[in-house]
Parts: sequence; C-alpha cells; structure tokens
Amino acid sequence: MTKARMDGAILVFLGACLPLMLVVNLVIRPSAAAYKDFKGEYLAARSLLAGSDPYNPAVIARMDREAGVEQATDTALDHVIVSHYFYPPSIFVVTAPFALLPWKVARVLWLLLSAGGLMLAALLAYDLGADYAPLVSGALVGLVLVNTEVLLVLCNPSALDIALSVIAVWCFLRRRFVPLGVLCMALSLALKPQDAGFIWLYFLVAGSLYRRRALQSLLATVALSLAPFVAVFRLAPRWPAELRANLLALSVRGGLNDPGPVSAAQHQIIDLQSALSYLRDEPRFYNLWSLLIFAVLLALWIVITLRARPTAGNAVLALAAIAPLSMLPVMHHLYDCKLLLLTIPSCAWLWSHHRSLGRVALLLSAPAIFFSGDIGNSVWSRILRTSPLASGASGGFHVDFVLAWTVPTLLLATGLFYLWVDARNANTSGLPDSEAHPLASMESSPPR
Repeated sequence: MTKARMDGAILVFLGACLPLMLVVNLVIRPSAAAYKDFKGEYLAARSLLAGSDPYNPAVIARMDREAGVEQATDTALDHVIVSHYFYPPSIFVVTAPFALLPWKVARVLWLLLSAGGLMLAALLAYDLGADYAPLVSGALVGLVLVNTEVLLVLCNPSALDIALSVIAVWCFLRRRFVPLGVLCMALSLALKPQDAGFIWLYFLVAGSLYRRRALQSLLATVALSLAPFVAVFRLAPRWPAELRANLLALSVRGGLNDPGPVSAAQHQIIDLQSALSYLRDEPRFYNLWSLLIFAVLLALWIVITLRARPTAGNAVLALAAIAPLSMLPVMHHLYDCKLLLLTIPSCAWLWSHHRSLGRVALLLSAPAIFFSGDIGNSVWSRILRTSPLASGASGGFHVDFVLAWTVPTLLLATGLFYLWVDARNANTSGLPDSEAHPLASMESSPPR
C-alpha cells in the first residue's frame, strides 16, 4: 500500500471514529430518540408473523404495547409515525427475521448490521476512488461517515439500503463476488426501491454484462419478495389502499412527510418539492414541477447512458450523476444523502486526470456531502439564524427559505455537473480506455 493510499485510509478511519463511538453508546445506553425508525419496521413484521394486518394502525398500536416497544417518552407524533406503516411488503424479506427476536436484541442487531454495512460500503467507495486520488477519496468518505449521527440513532432502513446498493455497485464494477452483488442489489430493491431503483436502472440501461446483472437482481428480488407479498395479500387483501391511506396520514399539512414550510420534518426533507413549496405552497404546483424537472434530466441521463460504452469508467460517471438527481423527485430526507458515496470515485478520477474539472467536482461534492450531513446542516442552520438575514419581521421566512433550498440546489448542481461530464466522456469513445475512462484498468481484468 502506498503512503498516499495509507493516508487516505487514515482519513476514512478518522471519519468512522465518531459513528463507531455513537454505536457503542447506543448499545450500552440508548437515548429516548434511539431506534425510533426501526420500531415501525419491527412492529409491522411482528404483526405479519402473528397473522395480523401490518398496515392497520390499530394493529400496530396494539403490538407496540404488547411487544414492550412503547416508551413513556413517546409523543403523539411518535405513535402516529410508528402505527402508519408505508413500506411495500418486499421489505419483510429483511425485517421479518429480526421480528422473531425480542425487541432489545433485535434493535441492537439491526443497529450493528446497519452501521457495519455502511462502514463497509464507505470503504468500498474509497477503494473505487483511491486508485486515482486517495487523499481526496479518503477525505470525502470520512466527511460522509462523520455526518451519520441521525441515521444511526434512528436506525432508519436507509442505512442498510444505501450500504447494500454501494456494495452491489462495487461488486459489479470490480467483477468480484458477483453473486453477492446480485443478492445485495436484490435486497436493496426490496428494502427501499425509491433509493436503489435508479442505481439498478443504470445497470439495466447500460446493456452488455451490466444488463444481465440488473435482470439477475430483479429476478432475485421477485423470488425473495414473493412469499411476503402472498402473506400480506392473504392477511390484508386491501393493503394497497391501506398503505396509501397511511402515506396520506403522514403527508397532511404539517405532517412528517409534508414537504411544505410547516412540515413536522422541516429542513429534513431535501427533495425539490420542499424547495419549490417556498415559492408556492400548493402540492399541485411543487409536485408537478419537481416531476417535470426530474423527467427531463432522467431522459437526458438515459440517452447519454445508451450512447456510452458499458464500461466501469462510464458506470461511475453515470452513477455519480443519477445518485444526487434521484433524491429530487420524491420524498427523501437528509440521511438519504449518504448515497452521495457514489459520487466520490468520479470526483477522485477527475481530480487525478483533469485538475480543473476535479476542482469543480470537489467544490460541488464536498459541500453537497457536508451540508446534507448532520453536523453541516446544524452548523449552517445556526449561522443563518444568527446572521443579519434573520433580522426583521420576515427574517424567519428568509432563513427557512435558504435552508430549504440549500441541499436541493447542491444536489441538482452536483447531478448536472456529473451529467455533463458523463456526456462529455461518452463522446470520447474513440480514445484509448486509459485516457477516456476512469477505472479503465478494470476492463482488462477477466470476469471472476
């Protein structure tokens, strides 16, 4: 290992120190806020195993009391969030085994699996970029890891889902442990298809061997999800309507999933709807425009991907573009931005091969990672609320407006930049791989 690569690994380790200490503390002395998001997954899966409807709020509320999960510190909003389950039945492939265990055992194992998976994914993202710019890659990965407090405290499924997606990408691009990559992608699609779906879409659109991996992953997802879907349909034939009702209950004005200015999760939702709602707080307006903007960008991305050769180099550029853009059309929270791990390999390659473009990549990727993280978001919020911007009768609105637009704007700018670089790279297919494509050295290695 070279000195630069060792130094980059040290930066990754330093970034991991804080979340590792947090995990130890959560295991030994869990706070009142700990494991809140995992409660819903655990109780829904436990209800299904008990032969009850997991999408019935009354059933989940009863299970909350019977399973010993309910706490005296739980608020009315906590009860609403836990009881209104809104994930598809495919997620039970992952959560049902944990529901067989007592709550205190299941929550610790889920935390360890989520944190361990995220650490491994971060290391693999570093590995993809370390061949070109170890220090840049290590610094960005460390920045991602040091900003993971909320995700780990809440134990949201996004941690495991993003980890599985990144692991699958590494397996497919490195052409190593491919069956494991197929399984990881399948489980990621089963967990949160809104996070993993566009990553999977790249491999489907790219063609050649990548398309085979995408189809294998889809087949595995269908096979794994068949039993949960059959079980849910048998117990709750009207589950799709119940799921929609639960989503609506959480999306009402002022609710947890309301992207508007009065949302209970204000400034934690980072999609375009949240930003556009400050221009006009009407769902018909911000839903329509966010979908239209994303649809145009998605069409461009698909065209560019179809034109480019299906190499590992073009893959990392395409993934660096779609990772930030995929968080813009539908509801995503700040912790979903850990998917920005997929922008790091391309940033490292640009820094190594095209220093001017590399500077732009770093100036976009680093702020996107920082301001979408827990520490960065808190620091930015404090700066704004103590700045002259907060003064005056409308100061609060101005601060909220800037906070609501900061992360979506950075995600959009980052995605557009990598989309442009991807298009530029696709047009250089006549150049030798070593000049035209990052990670080109992978292409000469035989599949394993």
